[in-house]
Amino acid sequence: MMAISLLSRINAITSADTIKDIINQRVFRFHNLHHKNKRNLEGYFAIDVKTIREPWRLIIQPLNEMEEPYDPCNIDEIASSVRTVGIKEVSKHYE
Repeated sequence: MMAISLLSRINAITSADTIKDIINQRVFRFHNLHHKNKRNLEGYFAIDVKTIREPWRLIIQPLNEMEEPYDPCNIDEIASSVRTVGIKEVSKHYE
């Protein structure tokens, strides 16, 4: 079941015109990350793989036309133009 949910999320990201399409769908629970276990995750965001009750998150990073991270990554300003994201990991990022 988790594999199907993960594939569904990846397909949703792939078929989105921009990252704003993902942000606007509340079911994904798109949210920004800052620090995790002493790792700096500024510029990274997470979406639920399945539901909020499940611990698994897909960690993504918006990329520009050159497939490089935005610096700074002000998602409110760039959401309508981000067409590419990098997938960093799938994790239980609250642990």
